[in-house]
Amino acid sequence: MKILRGISEPFGGERVLRVQPPLSHYATKPEDGAELRRRLHLFAGRTLTHLALAAEQRGRMADCARLGAGVTAGVIGGLEVTLDGDSLLVSPGQAITTAGEDLELAYMLRVAADAIEVWQPRIDERDLGTDAARALDARRQNNQPISLGELRQANCTRGLPHAMVLVARPVTVAVDPRGEQDSPCPNAIGAEAYSELLWQDGFALAWVPWPAEISIPRWSEDGATLSPRFRNRLAHAIFNREAAAPLGGGTRSLTRWRSGERPLSTEALSTAIDWPWLSLGAPLALVGFDAKFSPVFADRNSVVRQGGGGRNRSPLLRGIGDDLLWQARVAQWLEHLAELPPDERSAARLAAQIEWLPPAGLLPRETVDFISGRQSLFPANFEVLAEPVPLESVDALLAEASPLAPFHLSVHDQLQLLVPVPARDYDPELLKLDEQVHPLFDSEIERLATQRREQLVRRDRLLRRFEVLERSIRGRQPDAPERDPNALADERGVADLLDQRPVLVLQAAAGARAERSFSGAQAPLDFAAGDALIAYVRLEAAPAVLALHPLLAAAGATAPTLSWGESALDNGVLLDALPDAEGWTRLSVPAERAGLVGQRLSGMQLIQVAPTGNAATVHWGYLGRLSRGREALWLSDALPPGAGVGNDAWDVTAPVLPASGDRLDDDTALGLPRVEGARQVTAVAQLIEQYQSRAGGVLKAELGDGGANPHPLDAGLDELILRLQHRIDGANDHVEFGFLRARTDIYRIRQSVLGSEEAGRLATSPSAAELVKRETSPVATEKEF
Repeated sequence: MKILRGISEPFGGERVLRVQPPLSHYATKPEDGAELRRRLHLFAGRTLTHLALAAEQRGRMADCARLGAGVTAGVIGGLEVTLDGDSLLVSPGQAITTAGEDLELAYMLRVAADAIEVWQPRIDERDLGTDAARALDARRQNNQPISLGELRQANCTRGLPHAMVLVARPVTVAVDPRGEQDSPCPNAIGAEAYSELLWQDGFALAWVPWPAEISIPRWSEDGATLSPRFRNRLAHAIFNREAAAPLGGGTRSLTRWRSGERPLSTEALSTAIDWPWLSLGAPLALVGFDAKFSPVFADRNSVVRQGGGGRNRSPLLRGIGDDLLWQARVAQWLEHLAELPPDERSAARLAAQIEWLPPAGLLPRETVDFISGRQSLFPANFEVLAEPVPLESVDALLAEASPLAPFHLSVHDQLQLLVPVPARDYDPELLKLDEQVHPLFDSEIERLATQRREQLVRRDRLLRRFEVLERSIRGRQPDAPERDPNALADERGVADLLDQRPVLVLQAAAGARAERSFSGAQAPLDFAAGDALIAYVRLEAAPAVLALHPLLAAAGATAPTLSWGESALDNGVLLDALPDAEGWTRLSVPAERAGLVGQRLSGMQLIQVAPTGNAATVHWGYLGRLSRGREALWLSDALPPGAGVGNDAWDVTAPVLPASGDRLDDDTALGLPRVEGARQVTAVAQLIEQYQSRAGGVLKAELGDGGANPHPLDAGLDELILRLQHRIDGANDHVEFGFLRARTDIYRIRQSVLGSEEAGRLATSPSAAELVKRETSPVATEKEF
């Protein structure tokens, strides 16, 4: 006997205890009946027969398989199974079996579930009442393949479990491309004298039923519908059995145990991993079937393990499994969650589908309410603690907790919920939302909020007065962004500021109509296509109808009345229902619908009708135009320049003052004169009115009694200054021309009395003297002057 390979670099005291199989002069046939592995011994003169060549090929194939057995069995990548009705879709991928044979699929495969062979099916004796069933039983006893569809058609599914594993079973077939196996041509010297018998490797799909010696979880509560917890129970039945395997019996170790290979106790033999699908091929998915044996779900990670890695040593502790099992438990839970519809991820719906949970994993956000500090997924016998963790530490924490024992919801246990947050926001006390805050914080927040509100109100007052002055001076309507770019998330913009001071408070008695109006604005409000008329209102006591009637600047032009509420007023347009009674609301009407495109507004009529039996009170706020996201407020703290109110005075209520007592509503607080009633820039309006009355009299005198009225000042103070400047320039030209004409007449008189030469000496201007000396007519000389 010759030792071909010994122990390289042995440790101190290391020696061989046993050799398996035992060394002997002659090879003995294994107890399981497997064929002996033989190698060819080639020497000169020996004839190579086809039997010897086949034995040599099988030996080399066994060597390749033994090389593949040096890595872990499982799916290396791909080979994902998806249900599509009664068909299965298998994606491309690669796997390796426990025997070391590698499998590869290069394209997407679709196969009907009924067309797949059932491996060693069990047929119940109660189903053998028909000829078809007895024929299938005869085929089963002869080890002939039987598909699932044949069993369903013959009603022989009573002996099948409602959970089977889809396995890719390696197969090797002999193929003769010529179709003439062992039929050589009579020509013994040509190439046709040999057959081209080939061996081709592949795999076939097979259903492997749940082992009969291992109890299967209950698949239904009523015997007709599939239990929602069946999938969860099946997965953890596999996980728990693998975790309870003896030391060295994990998924990274050999999965077939033989008494002649390794001595095991009776307890170890009963808990050894001996799943039939592992010895048959590479498992792809655990599929659950309903009462009619149609596939309902395909659970991949309950039977699929990551293949292609190095084998582990035996674990130090029993009952914990190995890293492949830990990874599969977490992946199976994530797969189960990902396949649930969004409406079934709530705590109540999820609790009805699970009975086991992995020691580490993810939970949907809907299962926990951190504001109230409550969760409804775990029962009352669980002690649940929530803590924040940095987002970057989640992977390490999952890897650390995955070897622990799984959770069973019926057993008292402790659980820790880790809430991942960005590292910049991490704080150990982040979830302690019920801590008492010192009253000083609330008072300081209130003080700062009041101060900020005062500043915003003061800024708004200045902005509205700037708008009034801009309209009065430039004659155009200034605009501003619809929302302050520096506003906070809880700010409502103009609506917040109107709480301090509405423009008008209009009240109507029960069943009566109340209205206010202004007209004659010298700075009209223009509308173009795409603009909208806006008005801010707040319903203190809701009316039946709320309406706006635009007054157009063009003579004889009218616009329809725009109504909100029960019906349209004055045969106008009914736009929508009344706004919400709480808080300020911005009413918006497109210019196209209001008939205001290309029109100019010189006034507005505000109307409200109270319902029968109740009075109505409406707070009217700012009014203006919305154009491309920018607001131009026409009516704000002051009426438009030149506008006058109707017979009824505007009723402005006392404003809400800030807590500090600073009367920001008073114009004197901003250095401006206080105006009671309808607020407007009276100084500018009076100046323009005086000018128009005086200029109108002058123009009438110049044009006669039939002259037209002077053109109104629509461009504000700038137009007034421009007109005055034109009149001043005209007067200066008239005075200078008269002075020059008088000097010319004096020179003519001197010329006739003293002569041209003496008169030229007395001329004060050389240019004028030169023009006079020319022998031209007086009319031409006057034009040259």
